[in-house]
Amino acid sequence: ISSGAKTAADVNTELGAGYIGNGRYDRALIKLNKAIRQDSRHALAHNYLGVLYGRLERPEQAYREFETSVKLSPDDSTILNNYAIFLCEQKKFDEAQKKFSKVIDNPLYINRAGAYQSAGWCASQSEDYELSEKLYRKALEMNPSLPRSQLGLARIYYKQANYNFAWTYFKRFDVGSVQDSDSLWLGINILRKMQNPNNNLLSSYK
Repeated sequence: ISSGAKTAADVNTELGAGYIGNGRYDRALIKLNKAIRQDSRHALAHNYLGVLYGRLERPEQAYREFETSVKLSPDDSTILNNYAIFLCEQKKFDEAQKKFSKVIDNPLYINRAGAYQSAGWCASQSEDYELSEKLYRKALEMNPSLPRSQLGLARIYYKQANYNFAWTYFKRFDVGSVQDSDSLWLGINILRKMQNPNNNLLSSYK
């Protein structure tokens, strides 16, 4: 939609999505509900309400909003991707992967690499590490700098006791990302398992 063609509902939906991204859920709820009052068939507004209710741990309302959005716009990859992430968070792994597959199969979707990454994360949540590895690798083929895919592969290879591969992907993650306690602990454990660990580097992670 060009800026000249945007409706009031479009604007409030964009504002609501922005507020979700900034963690201002109270403002997001106001804007998204306003968008739906302005256009009850606004698929993205319903979708972002689904995202919001998921963040607020109100799954029944989230399901309702996601289902409404999919009925209104069944082939919208942004909508399907958001719904798939929510389904995975709810441990509905098969349903989630079906929706991810539809997103990935759309060659026009601007964030296919991100969809592969999210699908890889979802597969890891269901402990399907073979599928997760395949999806993370595909994500990195499309965009080599995706940190969640780099870290995800490092975790998988660590679980498989392939510590050299694990360290390769962990280093790539470390270069471009801010570490948290979980990722630092993974790095320490990988180094400890390697045959010739870099003790100076190991000390720096502690």
